[in-house]
Amino acid sequence: MKYAMSVFVVLSLNALSLPAKADQYLCVSDKATGFHYDTLSKSWRQARFNPIVKYVIYPPGKDAIKRKSVKYLLRVVGSSYPIAYCGDASAMTGDDSDGIIRCADFSIELIFNKQNGRFSAAMQGYSYYADGAKIKGKMFTDATADTPTLQIGSCFAF
Repeated sequence: MKYAMSVFVVLSLNALSLPAKADQYLCVSDKATGFHYDTLSKSWRQARFNPIVKYVIYPPGKDAIKRKSVKYLLRVVGSSYPIAYCGDASAMTGDDSDGIIRCADFSIELIFNKQNGRFSAAMQGYSYYADGAKIKGKMFTDATADTPTLQIGSCFAF
């Protein structure tokens, strides 16, 4: 067991010393907060969550959907499917050379600064606003809604 752990540590350190592939990032949440619906009090409450989510921002492969504005895809580590399309945040800043990447889809928006390695991610899903709404054939209530969260963390090129 000690030998296996030693080999793992050596390989991990070796991988960290390799030159990073261009434009591929591992993003790890440091802190997470948000709201959850408390069924006892029948009200939304602030909540602190364990930040266990890791994301990968990566260039689309040959088989990915090609859109002119899509420069990256976003997926959760452990999944092979993208959850959002990403591009330079030029729509927000008017300048695509600022190093800001914005990933967005219906349920998530992640904004990453390549200059300082920081990101923030807001996750909505069918949350607070969905109470009493029938969406895609499903009736939502506060008790069955998704939990809106905000995460902050760091991204690393690999």
